[in-house]
Order: sequence, then C-alpha cells, then structure tokens
Amino acid sequence: NPEVEIKENPDIAYIKRDDIGLVIAKGLAKTYKAQPQDPVDFLAKWLLNHSNVANEQDKQQESKAKTQELKDRKSLEEQNKAKEKEEELKKEKENRVKIEDFKDRVEHSEDLSDHLQGFTSYLQEHTGATGVYIGKLIKPFKKITDDDNDTAHEDPEAPEIIKYIHATPDHDFLIDKTLNPDQGLTHEIFKPEEPKEDEAPPEGEGEGDKEKKEEKKVPKHSFIEEVVREHKMHYFRVPRLGSYLAVELKYDSCLNQESFDKAFEDYLDCINKKQEQEREKLEYQEKLEDEKANAGDDWQEPEPKEWPEIKEKLYETSEHKYVVCLDTLGQDRPFTEEEKEFVLENIQYYSDNWTKIENSGLKKDIEERYKTFQKDKDYIEGENANNLAAEEEKFIEDYFDGLDE
Repeated sequence: NPEVEIKENPDIAYIKRDDIGLVIAKGLAKTYKAQPQDPVDFLAKWLLNHSNVANEQDKQQESKAKTQELKDRKSLEEQNKAKEKEEELKKEKENRVKIEDFKDRVEHSEDLSDHLQGFTSYLQEHTGATGVYIGKLIKPFKKITDDDNDTAHEDPEAPEIIKYIHATPDHDFLIDKTLNPDQGLTHEIFKPEEPKEDEAPPEGEGEGDKEKKEEKKVPKHSFIEEVVREHKMHYFRVPRLGSYLAVELKYDSCLNQESFDKAFEDYLDCINKKQEQEREKLEYQEKLEDEKANAGDDWQEPEPKEWPEIKEKLYETSEHKYVVCLDTLGQDRPFTEEEKEFVLENIQYYSDNWTKIENSGLKKDIEERYKTFQKDKDYIEGENANNLAAEEEKFIEDYFDGLDE
C-alpha cells in the first residue's frame, strides 16, 4: 500500500514557529495563572500588549544599532581626518625641510650655474609640472677658422636666441635645442617693458621706499592657461592639453678678467686713500692739541670735522639672462596661483643670490690677490733694505781701507 502523504495545515505550521508558538504558550500560561472571567479576551489583550512591547523593543534596538552605527562612522571619519591631517602635516614638514635644504645649498654655493639642473627637479617636485627646462639667451654661433680670436664665433649682429641647457629627465630631449625670436611666445619676456602712460609716479625717494620696492620684486613672466588655444605656441613635440609658464631669470655677473682688474685697482686706491685720511686725522688732532695748549683758558673747541667716506666702487657687471619654463602638458590643468607664486618667488631668490655670490666671490679673489701683492711688496722692500745696508757697510769698509793705505 502506498504511503499516504499527510499535509500539515498551514495554521499549524505558523503556530509551530518559535516566535509565534512560544509567545502563544506564554500567553496561555499567563491566562491559566490569572484565571480571568473571560480567558479569550484576556489572552487577546495579553498578546496585543506583548506585540506592542516587542515592537517597541525592536524599535529601540534598531535605534540603538543606528546610533552605534553613526557613532562608529563618525569615529572612523574623525580617525581618517586625523590621519589625513597627520599625513598633510608630515608632507608639509618634509617640503619645508627640502626647501630649506635647497636654499642652504644655494646660499653656500660658489657657482650657481652648477645647481641649475637641480633647480629644475626642485621646481617640478613642488609644482607637479610635467616638465621644467631652462634656456640661456645667447648670440648664435658662426663658423670660424683657426686664425680667429676667442670671440670670433659670436655673431654680434644676429638676434639673440634661446639655447636650452638643462631639463628634467622627461624633457631632456630639449637640451641643446634652440628657439629663435620668431618662434613662439617665450622670447617676449626678454623684451624691454614699455612705460605705462597712465601709471602714477612712485611716491617718495627715501631708502624706506627703495626697500619696499625691492621686497616686491617679481621676475618678468608669461603664463598661458590653455596652450591649445594659443596659436603662437611653439611645440617641440605633439601638442597636449595643459598650461605653460615662462619666467625670466637674470643676474649681474662680475666674474671676468676686466671686472677683476678694475675692481682690484679701485681696492688698492681705496686702501691708499684710507691710509692718507688716517694720517690727516692724526695731523689734525695734533694741531688741535697744540692750539688748545697755546690758547689756554681761551680755547674754544671747533665743530667736529667731517671726513668724506671712502668706499669701493660698484663692480662692473654684464647681465646674463635665462628663461625657466614649466608646463602641465598632458595633465589638462593650469598651474594654481600657489604654484605660480612658488615658482616666481624661488626664481627671484635664485637670481638675487647668484648676483650676491658672484660679488662675494670677486671680493674674496681681490682680497687673496691683495695678500699676495702685499707679500711681494714686503719682500721687495725687505730685499731693497738689505741691499742698501750691504752697500753702506761696503762703502764704510772701503773708506777705512783707503785711509789705512
């Protein structure tokens, strides 16, 4: 006989559920214990109350869970913010250390031309530029023969060109390439600025005004926000979206033989004039002492005499011009104001220190030359004195020898 499949009533299955059957069992137990007059009504009210209490507990539990979730989320956000802030402060500190280290190397350098390659990497790191490259403004070379002099390769009549001499590794293809004045916009930063007709004249002529003016020095520059929209742009490779910044770097160079010779001559002249002035001061003081002694009680001290200040002339210099170029080609973004300000400030800083370092170098060379000059002079004067003494002694000996005869 085939087994007969007995299907369970859905209501029975419902009641067997733990969350239903257990509750009904508890309700029946409560009803039995209470022995109400209307057990059905009592059970119904108990079940309703139990449902309300259970729902409220569920809501509280859900609310508590949501509150805890919000707290956990907020705590995680605060931890992430604190971590981001910590990373940001760490990066700022590292950047400050790198900037201070670079400036220290600049200030203690003997020749800043040795640091131009490092300068390109330094600017790229702190601006996120795609590439940084430096060109020098030079006269184009012309063919020469073996009989020509050292400057014969320069063509004084030809317009100056830009020759790229340093670049970040990803732009080293630019090194030794040249840019003519009619190519692109870069040469425009070397054009002399035209005076503005509507510009008001600067106020004051005192030292304070000069200092303020020096503090605000900004190198000449040209900024193209979107290079693809500028039809005059010159490309060495395929154009890409991005911006372009060209900044003039110039300094006054005094490290050449002509400047050294004239500066050394002036240095000797100043030393002689100062020595002469010191002698005059001593003579003047002695004269005052004599007049005071002779005048007695009638002595009236004259107004202090003013002596002219003796100082060296400024060194003769020649202006050297470079252009520092940065781009964001391929990034499709312009340089931020902070990045541009960083570039301009550092290029001006580099320029000022280059002039200062060359002046210090020339002064050091002059002082070393003077020490050698003084040693040679003392030696010659000592030799002359010895020769004179020997000649005098020989003359006396010869004289007495003549008397004896």
